[in-house]
Amino acid sequence: MELAPSASTAEQSKALIRTILEELDRSPSIEVMARWLAPEFTTVVNNEPPIDRETYLAMAGGMIAAFSDIRHEVHEILAEGDRVAVAMTLHLTHTGEYEGLAPTGRRIKVPEVSFMELRDGKVVAERVFIDLAGLHQQLTA
Repeated sequence: MELAPSASTAEQSKALIRTILEELDRSPSIEVMARWLAPEFTTVVNNEPPIDRETYLAMAGGMIAAFSDIRHEVHEILAEGDRVAVAMTLHLTHTGEYEGLAPTGRRIKVPEVSFMELRDGKVVAERVFIDLAGLHQQLTA
């Protein structure tokens, strides 16, 4: 039974995700995000139909335009080989229009859990559960 190689891969996978999140916190942009996504990347957000890389980047661009001071507070990262689960809270300031809502200047917190698959240093697939209803409630309360 070989535990060391898979344990090593798991640690490398966790380190890669931390690096990605830290870089996005330092420089939230589509360019940074695109650098970490494989060309064949797909994601499922809140059990909706899967979306491809370009659709995801467009959606992320809207979030980056609407929110500033983005910070990922990581609570836990678990990995098995090239599969990683991350529980985190996004901290955001609403400084641009979001889904028709004028900027409120509010600092909000949004819980998220992501399950990612990595290959060759890139994210190839993701399943995300994010509290978008809570995000909307914080902006309109």
